[in-house]
Amino acid sequence: MLRPETKEWIRLAQRDFDAAQVLFGRQIYDLAVFHAHQAVEKALKALWIEKYREEPPKTHNIQYLAKELGLNVRSAAAEIADAYYVTRYPVPGVGTIEMDRATAERKMNAAKEIYDKIIKILLK
Repeated sequence: MLRPETKEWIRLAQRDFDAAQVLFGRQIYDLAVFHAHQAVEKALKALWIEKYREEPPKTHNIQYLAKELGLNVRSAAAEIADAYYVTRYPVPGVGTIEMDRATAERKMNAAKEIYDKIIKILLK
């Protein structure tokens, strides 16, 4: 039986993933990828609560969270890891990064891979 706080993290993660899909469909790729990252981050934190029975760390670093949880998602996490930053803030010396459909699709697929793996672990 999942803890109530875990269920809430999953609910919020699913909302972010749903928002990502809507935004992708509207060709708003940067925000779609941002919400996909948020969905993964929240799902990881749900798993953290179940595994360690404590509040998850206040971090957006999904690679760190995945590693600490022992998840084998290194390449998928690396694909989506920068989404928290590059989709929200200008990159120093570069400016705003426009995301094309192919890049966004690759990052969304990576996020879905991680998200689905976490949900499968939590619901077994």
